[in-house]
Amino acid sequence: MGHSSSLPLPHDQKINAPFDMFLKWTIDTSSRTLREFHIKKYDYAIDSNVVTCLFACDQRSATQIIQAFDKYDIQLVNALSLLTAIIAISDATNEKKELDAKLSLIFDAFDLSQKGSISYDEMVIMLYSFFNGLLSIMGFNKINIQEEILEGLVIDAFTMAKKPLHRKIRKKPFIKWARRILKSEPYPNDFISFVAKFNINIPRDQEPAVTILGSKDEVPLNYASKDEVEPVSEAAND
Repeated sequence: MGHSSSLPLPHDQKINAPFDMFLKWTIDTSSRTLREFHIKKYDYAIDSNVVTCLFACDQRSATQIIQAFDKYDIQLVNALSLLTAIIAISDATNEKKELDAKLSLIFDAFDLSQKGSISYDEMVIMLYSFFNGLLSIMGFNKINIQEEILEGLVIDAFTMAKKPLHRKIRKKPFIKWARRILKSEPYPNDFISFVAKFNINIPRDQEPAVTILGSKDEVPLNYASKDEVEPVSEAAND
């Protein structure tokens, strides 16, 4: 429908502080951060001191990040949830295929064996962490994503890859599955329709701001303001 094969990120969008600092992050920056996370063997739940070190920000910004993610007032944030959300909003326009580069790195974050494949459970955790990260950045950190929705998505991905659920899915079929969802009609033109592609529904009294895995050449995916939501489960089928 006139869309290119990649989804470059526009630079004229707005996102609230402190997350606006990550709009200029590149795939290389995110890759280095992921490597550092593994090399230093940080816990998955990190406090503001680790946030300042790992994400190169000051203490005030780290505290704001914790507050945006902290559903249960425990003063911690899931490092991979934050990192994968940052990957989604970051600048990957230097990559040949931006969407593929972002999806590839998000996959790598949860490929714990580093063998190029993830299990059913790992993919459920990946989707949960990723979407919780995005929703937190967008001001929806009180939303609880239904596990049945994520399980339906994972089953769909494994089915499309022709893999039984006790096996593992490799990166290339995962990217193909995610691209199929995002490229299907209706094309996602804002943040609300982006998450709706994955059966997470948000009311539409929103204001424009940031692109998520989006495009200056295609349709931008915008920022959403805070509200309540009830997700609707419906796994996509090939």
